[in-house]
Amino acid sequence: MENNSLNHPIDKTLPSGQAPRLLSNIEVGAVPLALFIGIAAIVAISATAGLLPKNMIGGLAVIMTLGFALAKIGRMVPILKEVGGPAILCLMTPSVLVYFGMFEAHTLDTVQLLMKEANLLYFVIACLVVGSILGMNRTILIQGMVRMFVPLVVGTGAAILTGLLVGSLFGYSFYHTFFFIIVPIIGGGIGEGILPLSLAYSAILGQTPDVYVAQLAPAAVVGNIFAIICAGF
Repeated sequence: MENNSLNHPIDKTLPSGQAPRLLSNIEVGAVPLALFIGIAAIVAISATAGLLPKNMIGGLAVIMTLGFALAKIGRMVPILKEVGGPAILCLMTPSVLVYFGMFEAHTLDTVQLLMKEANLLYFVIACLVVGSILGMNRTILIQGMVRMFVPLVVGTGAAILTGLLVGSLFGYSFYHTFFFIIVPIIGGGIGEGILPLSLAYSAILGQTPDVYVAQLAPAAVVGNIFAIICAGF
């Protein structure tokens, strides 16, 4: 009896309906890709037509849709995903789009109402900090802190002294080097480091947080890249 598997080539094509099922497994943020595309299209059309409600709902629709899309791209791009790609794209890309006038004035006003008048950033940072603390394992945190305390203090002190020396060699004052280069680097990243720092600097120095984010983020990004490379070696 002949083996049919030898006489007929194996059909490697996907069964009917398999491709849509594979696409449905892709998620952007917390929703399937197909649903996200529909939501993004509705938000984009509403923004272009000036129909976005000028309140927190309209602002959240814009920043969440754009943020989920950029974060997904940042997680997929090689190399970039290893150095904080989602946070980098979410910080940099909207600024570039605004600079080149890619958003309608109504859309910008809606987002400004959410971020500056409603101060959503304060709520987000409070959730980040409190959530990070409450999410830690108490036993591991105490035991690890006891073991790491001395090396952590010595390493941090050495990093600060080295940073101040290098900054002075490049003509920066100790004040600028410490507060705008060293502190952002050792602060813990973009979400848990730069955003709370920008609020603190804003309260002390008087300008809006976005001014300080623009100054602190480059140091944190470059510092993280070198830290990852050094740790790899």
